[in-house]
Amino acid sequence: MDKKTKIFYVVASVAILFIIVIVFFKIFILHDYLISYQAPCDPKVESCFIVECDQETGEGCDLGEAEKYYKLIEKKAFNAIKCAEDDFNCLLCQKDEIDCQTTICDSSTEENICSNF
Repeated sequence: MDKKTKIFYVVASVAILFIIVIVFFKIFILHDYLISYQAPCDPKVESCFIVECDQETGEGCDLGEAEKYYKLIEKKAFNAIKCAEDDFNCLLCQKDEIDCQTTICDSSTEENICSNF
């Protein structure tokens, strides 16, 4: 191998290693990525997505519920990990929070089943 090829492989290896370290730091240390989840929704106040439960298997909802109402929340992971488990008020978008988005159901889209708000 000549000298130029060796230099190329060394520079390429260092660049790839640098990218791996940056991505690892961003994801595992800073938690700088978006997560999305379903949060409980009140169909009396806003237009909610609806999931109809399978009554035979009980999948999709708590026992005794015929349907589940939810809205979609998308926020940065570093803001979501501060919340306690099942603390949905903390998981909702706060007034001064950036990079947080709440999506409610849009009945004009055919694939969505929405509550009648």
